[in-house]
Amino acid sequence: MVSRVYLIPGFFGFANFGELRYFAHVEELLTSQLASLGRTFQVIRVDTLAAGTLARRTAKLREVLVTTAGGDDDPIHLVGHSTGALDARQLVCPDRAREVDDDVVRRVKSVVSIAGAHRGTPLAGTFRSAFGKDLLRVLGALTVKTIRLGPLSIGTAAAVAGLFSLVDSAVGAKKDLIDQIEEQILSDFSDEKRAVLEAFFHELAADQGLLDELSPEFARHFDQQTHDRDGVCYGCVVTKAARPTVQRAMSLGLHAYAQGSHALFHALWNTTARFRAGPLPSGAVDASRLLHEHVGGIPVETDSDGIVPTLSQFHGRLIRAVQADHHDVIGHFDDPAHQPPHVDWLISGSGFRRPQFEALWRDVARFVVDADGGDPIA
Repeated sequence: MVSRVYLIPGFFGFANFGELRYFAHVEELLTSQLASLGRTFQVIRVDTLAAGTLARRTAKLREVLVTTAGGDDDPIHLVGHSTGALDARQLVCPDRAREVDDDVVRRVKSVVSIAGAHRGTPLAGTFRSAFGKDLLRVLGALTVKTIRLGPLSIGTAAAVAGLFSLVDSAVGAKKDLIDQIEEQILSDFSDEKRAVLEAFFHELAADQGLLDELSPEFARHFDQQTHDRDGVCYGCVVTKAARPTVQRAMSLGLHAYAQGSHALFHALWNTTARFRAGPLPSGAVDASRLLHEHVGGIPVETDSDGIVPTLSQFHGRLIRAVQADHHDVIGHFDDPAHQPPHVDWLISGSGFRRPQFEALWRDVARFVVDADGGDPIA
């Protein structure tokens, strides 16, 4: 018997882009952590849709499961980052209407959410406007560039931060300025890679239904209506970035790139801080001791990882809470000495490094191994 763990990416849902692999560090580490616990697992990266609706993304996820696991009855575990956590929950929801037999779904033993947007994010509304759609292209290009090729130039980082500071402006930024910044970001890409990115951006523009579904209003409805399946263990890792302050910015030193990157993170954080959570998630109350131990207490409405509000991320048993930004937890933090090197997405100043990364995924591995036995974890 070989149990399978599926890694489901979030928004900008590429599993691979040339040498860029969304879950490269997670796949390597989780495979090692599971083996160290004396169990054999196959870890599989899911190639999902960039910004397709949850229904389309869930259908794609099911296709992957049928293709890779349809010929046996071995256990299945789903690990979703960001929007990927919603894909996993919707797939196993017992109330979801199905026209085909879902043998693979009945074999799912656990659903693990990593910084999942269970109650949405205010950033979704930002990206729905005409200016926001341009910002989304810039953020997508920036994400691919920094993770694949390393830091942006000082001027480009500052320019992108300036764009996000205009989110509340009635005018926004001129299209030629946005095009110029996008060109700066992509200047190191070959024509072939640019063509792939253009296809990616076209997909984003053609189907942005996911942005509506990630709004806090829709997501709260999704959270209430997407019921848990009996016999499946649900767990979550929640992320809370260090709160941007003048003192934290000063602690980064005078390096211009660090300051520009942090300014961009700060702009994203300010938008996400508008979240209104309503009643505290039961998971936050139940895990108050662990939250105090790991992140200094129960999060407040303004806390986030720069993309998803922390109070939006609770679903199921709290596996671990970490001080980290949204991409730190999937291995995109600053550690060039490690092989293969870790490359930071944005400089949040949260201090998340390899030891915290290993501890997080060790806890996830233990959760999966316990769930693999078939009984929900108390």
